[in-house]
Amino acid sequence: MTDLEKRKMDLNVPPDGGYGWLVCFMAFLSQGVLFGIQNCFAITYSALTDNFPDANAFTIAWIGSLNWGMFYMASPFAGIFVDKIGCRKTAFLGGVICCVGMIAGSFVPRLEYLYLTYGFIVGTGIGLAYVPSLIILGHYFRRHLGVTSGIVTMGSSVFTAVLPFGLKPALKHLGLPNTFRIMGGLFFLVSLCALSYRPYLHRDANHNTTDRCNKTSAMLKEEEAEGEQKSPQRNRLQAILAKIVNVRIWKNRTYVMWCGGVFVALLTYFVPMVFLVKHSEIVFPKADSHILVTCLGAASGVGRLVFGKVSDIPSIGRIRLQQVGLFLLGVSSLLVPLCSVFPALAVMAVFLGLWDGALMATLGPASIDLVGPRDASQALGFTLGLACLPLMAGMPIAGQIHDMTLSYDGAYYFGGVPLILSAVVMHFVARRQRAEAELAVEAIEEDGKFLTPKRHLPKLNSALSASLVWLPQDEIMEVVDVVSVV
Repeated sequence: MTDLEKRKMDLNVPPDGGYGWLVCFMAFLSQGVLFGIQNCFAITYSALTDNFPDANAFTIAWIGSLNWGMFYMASPFAGIFVDKIGCRKTAFLGGVICCVGMIAGSFVPRLEYLYLTYGFIVGTGIGLAYVPSLIILGHYFRRHLGVTSGIVTMGSSVFTAVLPFGLKPALKHLGLPNTFRIMGGLFFLVSLCALSYRPYLHRDANHNTTDRCNKTSAMLKEEEAEGEQKSPQRNRLQAILAKIVNVRIWKNRTYVMWCGGVFVALLTYFVPMVFLVKHSEIVFPKADSHILVTCLGAASGVGRLVFGKVSDIPSIGRIRLQQVGLFLLGVSSLLVPLCSVFPALAVMAVFLGLWDGALMATLGPASIDLVGPRDASQALGFTLGLACLPLMAGMPIAGQIHDMTLSYDGAYYFGGVPLILSAVVMHFVARRQRAEAELAVEAIEEDGKFLTPKRHLPKLNSALSASLVWLPQDEIMEVVDVVSVV
């Protein structure tokens, strides 16, 4: 091992390759299985209607809705588990939960029991397995983080395109219960993939403690006075909460702004894609509308890989790329009702897929850029957890607009506005991130070293994420030789 490699290991610098490529491939398989099965619910939905003929469409649709809802709601807990027990154990647990829920669902005598098995249990397992599959990439990659995230997220596109060719024959010849058991076996593959998630970076013993040496005596006296006024029960409650939730990420205003931008975007993020086939069937009844799904899925897979690679270019920046992608996604949504011929609608489906890939490929790396790899688990988890609220509201509103106007044009106009507003928020996030980078550069001295208090390291980690290295947060004062690291 060279002196440079030893220096990188001491500073917890990701190796950018080696064993990390195996981790990337296993995460690719994991996300492929998780979202391949989840995205193929339309096929499962058809089989459920045949096996439970007395159930109506609304009752069956709730199974898929619960599955997606629990995936997002479980993500914050996944981030907490990653901090407490690590990526490997969390993802392994998620795969086992999915496997148990799927196999249990194969024995249910009534449809309502699938709310618990397929909806609640499997959805929770997907949330627990998904977050670690992105966070572990930050342990092994820095300069190639974008492209590896694109490769991993592309797994969902690949498996969504391939799995129907296996699920349809399985349902036809083996039946729904046996197909559920096969799905359970695929979910256990996620647990096997999780065994490769060996941690490389090391966390602080307590990520929420703030060193007293970083505070002035006046600050300490003020805190002590406030502590005396608080009841012991409240102090104990805060102490317990601080051990579970990483409060440091909520003090990062840039992350909070970014989280708000994602919240706004997901209000109508899936509206342009979900209603695409129905809109086409009304406007172009003679056309094969299902071709649009193929165009959308293929473009999304390509977009995740291409924009993941592009996001690794330091001069572009992942937040700025998200801003452009969300803006173009909103514009594309506004243009869908204006398509007067089917080929034009197919082109818009390709554009929707490409801009979707730009956001999906950079979601995990952007959270790592903003808070650093040690805090990214809860940052990404809480972002996805908050997303369940607008996701549950946006689709019904768009559906109500269709019911009132008997056309999907209004739904597409409604879908484009929050996406463009989110792009505006991302613009200010990118500006704030760049301002923090300029402040960090001012701290660098002429000899290539800088001295900074521990409380400034999260901002420096965000600011230097595009060019150098995440800084260790274990010491009160850190002196990092930038030249020797690079």
